[in-house]
Amino acid sequence: MTAAGYIVVGHDEKVPIKLHWTLFVAALAVGGWNPGAWLGFLVVVVAHEMGHALMVYRLGGQVCGFVVQGIGGYCDWYGPISPKGRAAIAWGGTLGQLGLLFLTLVWLQMYQPITPFVIGMIRVLTWTNVVIVGVNVLPLPPFDGHEAWKFFLYGRSHQPEVGHMPKHILRRTDSGYVPGTPEEQETTVSSRISDPDLAQRLLDSLIANPYKKDTH
Repeated sequence: MTAAGYIVVGHDEKVPIKLHWTLFVAALAVGGWNPGAWLGFLVVVVAHEMGHALMVYRLGGQVCGFVVQGIGGYCDWYGPISPKGRAAIAWGGTLGQLGLLFLTLVWLQMYQPITPFVIGMIRVLTWTNVVIVGVNVLPLPPFDGHEAWKFFLYGRSHQPEVGHMPKHILRRTDSGYVPGTPEEQETTVSSRISDPDLAQRLLDSLIANPYKKDTH
């Protein structure tokens, strides 16, 4: 476990998944002492983040890692994605959860849960899942809805506007290039660059430098 309270799954040079200890507290709060409910909560979280990731890849971006906490998390990515594309990525988490809900309902048409473990898991995959979706689409920060509803305000194109840098970029650390938070990104480079060639050169230089494994 890291000093910040995360358990890191995976390798730095791939796509690290960071699980915060509050995730396990949230699972306990949602599922009580039913391990099936804990598993269901974890599946819901995974479906949400994978929905974001699949949308990132669909729009030509690159996923850098996942950070999962008890009251939220984020899929860290970078790429030349337009504001409408970012809104589509925000919808990805909700679509992932709704896909999971659909598969669960189909499964219930074929099988009936009879054990406390399975009943607890199904309860979280359905009712708790729906509640999380409802809260997450609220048009308020830090929920996905704050960005997702903007999708309907933009034009048809998912391509980045000329002279604009993507919102998610890489920042330099002692361990190499790693994803930064939106606040860090905004202080690293302006979201508007008047020289399109400069923006492209900077993006190319960032992508050309893969992660470096931390040997400390």
